[in-house]
Amino acid sequence: MKYIFLAVFAALVVASLVTNAYMPDHGGGVPLIYWVTDANPARVDQIRLFHLWQLKNGHFDTHDMKTPADARTFLGKLSEPLRKAIVESQPDLAKVLAASGSETGGVQFPLVVRTPKGEARVDSANSDQSKRIIQGVSGVGGDVMDMWSGGGMRFFDSMALIMDVTDDAKRLGFGLDQTYPALDNELTIKTAKGVRQFQFPCNVVASMLIVNKEAFARFGQPLPPRRWTLDEFEARGKAYVEAANKPGERRKFFFAEGLPTDILRRSVGAGDFNETGTRCTIDGPGNADVYARIKKWTEVDHILPSGSDRESFSTESGYGGAGPQLFNNGNYAMTFTGRYLLIQFRKFNIDRVRAGRPPMQLGVSELPNGGFPNTNLGTRAAAVYAGTPNPEVAKLFLSFLASEDYNMQIVRDADSLPPNPKYTFNEEYLHPKTDVALGIYPDSEDDLHKPFADVALTLGIGSSYSPFILQATFQRIEDRHRQAMYNNQMTAEQAVKAMARDVNDEILRIANESSKLRAEYDRLLGVQKQIDDLRAAGKKVPLSLIVDPFHRAYYQFKGYAETAP
Repeated sequence: MKYIFLAVFAALVVASLVTNAYMPDHGGGVPLIYWVTDANPARVDQIRLFHLWQLKNGHFDTHDMKTPADARTFLGKLSEPLRKAIVESQPDLAKVLAASGSETGGVQFPLVVRTPKGEARVDSANSDQSKRIIQGVSGVGGDVMDMWSGGGMRFFDSMALIMDVTDDAKRLGFGLDQTYPALDNELTIKTAKGVRQFQFPCNVVASMLIVNKEAFARFGQPLPPRRWTLDEFEARGKAYVEAANKPGERRKFFFAEGLPTDILRRSVGAGDFNETGTRCTIDGPGNADVYARIKKWTEVDHILPSGSDRESFSTESGYGGAGPQLFNNGNYAMTFTGRYLLIQFRKFNIDRVRAGRPPMQLGVSELPNGGFPNTNLGTRAAAVYAGTPNPEVAKLFLSFLASEDYNMQIVRDADSLPPNPKYTFNEEYLHPKTDVALGIYPDSEDDLHKPFADVALTLGIGSSYSPFILQATFQRIEDRHRQAMYNNQMTAEQAVKAMARDVNDEILRIANESSKLRAEYDRLLGVQKQIDDLRAAGKKVPLSLIVDPFHRAYYQFKGYAETAP
């Protein structure tokens, strides 16, 4: 088996090198970087804005053109997107290009042409994590790589594939003070040099329940409140599905598409790990009840669809899969998602209006809670490849992500929240203007924008990580035992105990892999004892001792923490 793996790995390395060798040459002498990201049409405009932003903010080189022929030859060597951006920033160049021979088009020569410090191109073909890893270790990784919350940054740093940009962030204005405080744990890693920054957000995702007001009105049910408890959610959900589905017929209408267990268990005070990440606490008080509730809501109350319910639906999948279309149809009264799904909802609006139907009527509600309101705050963030041949241009790209030009493009496109929260306080974000061609109708979505920004700043919590287990391993263990519970192979209480046991075994195994890891583990155990002793004595805990983001937020909410960090 190992020889098969090595052969496949070698083949992929060769393929990566060949792919890199045949990348199109851009010419013109402008340094080129590749942005490894998803295949989103918005990236084309974002690349254009990056080039224009450089030219507007002094990040450019100058080239003296003595004749119109010199200018045409020079511009002809550039890629079309770069040439268009240069001409857009220097309108006189359009006149030169339109002329022929020695004609100047009425432009005075000699002429200075400005080019950005660097050109960027999108590479969506290699956004898969395995491809990024193989290309990275082969020395041909993408210059800027997008990573989602969930441990990708830590995994790539463990292989020394991404660059520490802390000092550059201060110099170029994309430091932690330019984004949401709750994202610190998603953008930084504790190293021998202290806490260091490795990423900056491309967009930020705060999740809420988006409400289909039309569905509630259809079945004569009251709209959900902005904030509610688990018991209120259950009571309203049972009333809704009873009113929506005819007795004896297949159930077609559900209260919500699905609910995430991590936010619900945090709401009852049960996090993934303890305050220092040295022990899994998923078996804490209340968590088994969360799993049992979701099982009951799915199998007994039918508030949520089961796997067979989902399979019974026949619908075309668009952006975001089949769920958004089922939400649009009213099969799901609510869907838990981020602001980014407005991209798809606006497309639905175009089709609805063409068909003589009104635009979608949307509202929002927080996820129900067991005493501690919270939500996930995630990000698609960009990191600089450690082996990039053009590090300064790559770092400029991260600076661009913090700019007004980029942030406002995210605001207009509705691709979740802009990296900097200050851009959620303007009218263009809060109340987008009607644009029939884009499917934007204020009456449809005006109730959404401010709540998403509010929860990002007040309720958002970044992911919990332990330095002694990969996040993917933690999730695999949780999923295995959760599925066993859903298949009635164990109770909810047995499932959470099994989850904690297996995760803690893995934590201890990894901690013992090296003397360095064991020393850090023992140090954090000492810190944990300090916290436990303070709590046992009824004293408040300094936030500086608490590593886990959930516990930092929960301690402040409950009054367990000292006011000064």
